[in-house]
Amino acid sequence: MNIFLRCKINLKDFLLYHLYNGLDSASYIFNYPVFSNNSAASDLVMAFRKHMTDSSTAFLFSLLRTNYLVYRQDVAGITKNQLPYLIKSYFPPTGYSSGSHLYCKNIEATIYQDKSWVSCTLEDEGNWGSPLYLHLQIEIDKPAYIEVLVSDGNGRHPRWDGRMDPAYSVDVTKEPVVITLPTSFATENYDDVDYTNVKSVDIMAYSKNPQEKPPEMEIFGIQLDNGKEIPVDEFDQLTNIGKLSIYQPKNYNPAPEFGLLSKVNPVNDLDEFFGIGQNSDLNFSNECLLVSNQNLGKNTKSLSSDSQVEVVESNNLSDTRYWIKVRGGGLRYLILSEWFNSNWRIIKDETKETAFGNSLLNDVRLLNKSSIHDEQQHFIVNGYANLWKDDGGSSTYLVVYRPQLLVDIGWKITEYTIILVSIIGGFCLLIHYRKQRK
Repeated sequence: MNIFLRCKINLKDFLLYHLYNGLDSASYIFNYPVFSNNSAASDLVMAFRKHMTDSSTAFLFSLLRTNYLVYRQDVAGITKNQLPYLIKSYFPPTGYSSGSHLYCKNIEATIYQDKSWVSCTLEDEGNWGSPLYLHLQIEIDKPAYIEVLVSDGNGRHPRWDGRMDPAYSVDVTKEPVVITLPTSFATENYDDVDYTNVKSVDIMAYSKNPQEKPPEMEIFGIQLDNGKEIPVDEFDQLTNIGKLSIYQPKNYNPAPEFGLLSKVNPVNDLDEFFGIGQNSDLNFSNECLLVSNQNLGKNTKSLSSDSQVEVVESNNLSDTRYWIKVRGGGLRYLILSEWFNSNWRIIKDETKETAFGNSLLNDVRLLNKSSIHDEQQHFIVNGYANLWKDDGGSSTYLVVYRPQLLVDIGWKITEYTIILVSIIGGFCLLIHYRKQRK
């Protein structure tokens, strides 16, 4: 089984574990492992998988400008049927309940050199059924990253690691806290786990301050949760072709491919991003979501004002060169719905003729202008896309992908070199021919 999305987005430096018949790699970002030097891409994919069971994720189709969902049953290596969570129902956790059965009750951790550790063996209580969530109630004496490892009888070990996902860390000390672990997506090894045959659970805590000794930790218990079913009606099925089914989102409200936005809505992290995205009435054609921890070190508070600038004209020469003309004064937010990359550069005050000029000299000129760049005004929005803030003064903007300019220049130099060598070679042959006739 495979679920994939057909996106217009080009994944510039996106490498994936599997490709299938040469399709765009965007087709597989929601099922296969992601390998990318683009942290925005991998972060969004991981968050999507994590929240697929507990949230309505249809809004993401609009942000990704994806207008089809394709379900395949003929692809090997995918064991989870995730389609029902997208088109039928999702199941948010019901929460920790003091009256429910607990596993691994009232165990104090053993403190080692680098961590605190609880190992809980399940002898007669290993049949957990098919829980969607595990609620772990613990108490620690200092802020810590929590790691949970569940082992089944088949040697599978799903692991939730607070050093990789802050949702599995604890800052509240000396009072019980609950950490919720989704079984559908751990930070590692979450496929093919047999929760009807759980053999053991290991829980470890690492101090957030590496200079401090490991925290004291007590486990009050683990509780199972099957979630609360919430029906959704977000997709229309268009057709079935053999083992392939195609669906289309009903409320498709795509973000601009390249254009202006009037408002930027900040959220703290990708967990909040999915919570707000599914519950809000945001107009993604005119506003966006900015995840603060994807923009560390940048002044996101400068994006708090609304913009009143309008688009007069917008064109793109290719998937790596976009031009826009705007009207109105003051603050403006320019969005490009391509995976964030610092090599996307914005150039001000370019006419359409010079922006799309195809000569070698024009490309060299644009390459030189693109080297003047303020990355502090370049933000990640909608979980993956590019946004530039400009305080005004320009009526036209050109966005280019700088490595493509280098490639274009290289090709043109190669073409001119071939032409020149051909002319010189032809001239030499002509001289040689004339000498032979004499």
